[in-house]
Parts: sequence; structure tokens; C-alpha cells
Amino acid sequence: MATTMMVIMTTTATTTTTFNSTTKRANQKGKRKHTIFVESEEDAKTFDVANHFGTVPQWADRAFNRPRMETLRQSALAVVTKQTTMHDDDTDIDDGDQRKLSLTEQQLLQERKLQLKLARRIQKARSAAYSEMEARLKRVETLERAEAQVTTEKLVAAKGRKRKIQEAEGGKPAQYKWRRKRLR
Repeated sequence: MATTMMVIMTTTATTTTTFNSTTKRANQKGKRKHTIFVESEEDAKTFDVANHFGTVPQWADRAFNRPRMETLRQSALAVVTKQTTMHDDDTDIDDGDQRKLSLTEQQLLQERKLQLKLARRIQKARSAAYSEMEARLKRVETLERAEAQVTTEKLVAAKGRKRKIQEAEGGKPAQYKWRRKRLR
């Protein structure tokens, strides 16, 4: 009968532990782990976690965000390609340092111009938002006055004795006082 071995890799420790398939696991509750089955004890001893998961050995003990080597190569290639396309004209050896310096100065100037442009755009959007907010507040105020006026006119038109306390002024309606009416 062939017994299969299993390798348990805990992500909190970088060492791998080997267990026979018939033995119980050690008390490892709460730890994240991967269980990997191998054919023999020799395979368990020579097991390489980074090679198995296809990642860098520094990230082999992670349970998440463990990029594969192909992904890392592609991203590094993309960065190198982007840098070479940005600096295609830097092939001269004689004035290479001066060109790089001037390119960096040009890049700094461009970056400063972009920041100023962005700051102006943000300031313009902010002032537009404030003016819109002021217009809305003014509209709310006029609507509240109109509502108060209509409500007052409706109450004045109703039955009952009333007397005017204060005249209308500044867009506000006149104030009235009603005489108490006994309810039966």
C-alpha cells in the first residue's frame, strides 16, 4: 500500500512541516495553511514552496497577493519598455548626462505646468460649485417666503376674528393674531 505524504505550509511561518497522511495535524487552528500532497518522504523533504506556487521565495509564505513569476516579468518588461520609449533619444554617450538632466528639467517644467493647470481647473470648478450653492440657497429662501405668504393669505381668508399685529415688510407676510374660539 502506497502512502501519500502531505506538506502543510503555514503562512505565519516560513518552514514547512511534513506529516504522514494517517497522523493528525498539530494544533494549528487559526493559522492559514495550504495542504499539498506529495508522493514520497523525499519529495516532502525537497519540497520548494516558491517553485510550486511559481513565485518569488520572499513571497512564498503569503496566503494572498502572491504574484506569479510570469506576472512579475510582464510588469517589469512593461516598465522597461515605457522607460525606453520615454528616453529614446538618450543614445549618445558624450552628452548623455546633460541630456538626461535637461530632460528631467523639461519634465519638471511640464509637471509644474500640469499642476498649475489642474489647480486652476479645480479652483474654477470650486467657484462654480459655490455659486450654484448660493443660487440654490437664494431660491430656497424665496420659495420659503412665497410659501409663508400663501399660508398666511389662506389663514386670513378662513373664518374667525383676527387682528393685524404687524404689517408686511421685507418680503415677509403680515402677522395676525386670532381671537380664541371656544370649542364645544
